[in-house]
Amino acid sequence: MKKCYLILLQIILSVFLISSIGFAAPNLDGHFHKAEWTYDNTAFSSVTIGGTQTTPRYENAKSGFTADPDQFFVNGVGRVGPGGGGDDYDAKYLGLFIDDNYLYFGLKTGFDLENGQGNIKAGDIAIDFSKTLNDAPDFDFGIDLSDHSPSLTKLYEVDGWTHSGHPAKSDPFQIDFSKTTTHLATESYSNGSNTDFYAFYRPGSSDVIEGKIKLSLLQQKLTDIDLDGTSGYYATLHWTMGCGNDFLNKTIQYTPTPGSEVPEPATLILFGMGLIGASAFGRKKFKKENV
Repeated sequence: MKKCYLILLQIILSVFLISSIGFAAPNLDGHFHKAEWTYDNTAFSSVTIGGTQTTPRYENAKSGFTADPDQFFVNGVGRVGPGGGGDDYDAKYLGLFIDDNYLYFGLKTGFDLENGQGNIKAGDIAIDFSKTLNDAPDFDFGIDLSDHSPSLTKLYEVDGWTHSGHPAKSDPFQIDFSKTTTHLATESYSNGSNTDFYAFYRPGSSDVIEGKIKLSLLQQKLTDIDLDGTSGYYATLHWTMGCGNDFLNKTIQYTPTPGSEVPEPATLILFGMGLIGASAFGRKKFKKENV
C-alpha cells in the first residue's frame, strides 16, 4: 500500500509540473501585464521551448530605440520615436511568445487602435518567419486591425503591404488588399471561443490588444519557406501607426520540442490510476503465490 501512495504522489507532482509549464504563456486579458511578458529591452531574444526557458518577451520602446537618430528626425524636422508627438503617438510594448502550438502576441500603445488619431489610422500587426536572423523580413502574415465594426479582427496570409510614408524603418504599415491575400481566420474581439485564433481588445488611456494564433493555421506557408517545424526558426512581430511616428519590432528564436504535444492533466491522472491499479493487482497476485 505504501508503494501505491508513493506512485500517486509522483503522479500528482507530475500533473502540477506540467500544468505550470502549460501556463508559461501570457494571460490574454487585454492588460499586458509586464510580469507575464518578461521584460527584455533588446531587439532580439532567444527562447528555447521544451526546456526551462519558456518565458515570453516584450520590447520596451523607451529603452530600445534611443540610439538610432533616424527615428528622431526625418529630413531635419519631425520628432520620431519614443514619446515623439506625446503619449497619443507612443508605441509602448510589443510582446511575442511561441510555444509548440501557438504564437501569442500583445501590443500596448497610447495610439487609439479603434478610431485612430485625426486622419491617422492604426497599422496592422505584421508577422514574419525566417530560417536565419539576417533574412530580410517579408512579413508573410498580417492581423487586420482596421475592421472594428462589428468588432472583428482577421488573420491573413499576405503578398504585400502599404507604407506609412515616414522613415522606412517604420514600415510595413497596413495589409495591401490590392495584392493577393488569403483569409485564414476571423474572430470577434473579447470572445476567445475560437481555439485557432482570437484577440482581446481593451481600449483606454493606453489601448491593448492581446491574442494567439494556432501554428497549424500558418503551416502551409511555413512549409513553403522550408520551415518544417523541427529545426527551428526566427519569428518577428512589427507594428506602427499611419504617420510612422513610432514603431516596434520584436524577434525571437523558436526551437520546437520533438513530440511536443503536452499531455492533458486528466490523461495523466487516468494513467496514474491505471498504474496504481496495476500495482495493487501485482501485489495481490504476489501474496497469493506466496501463500
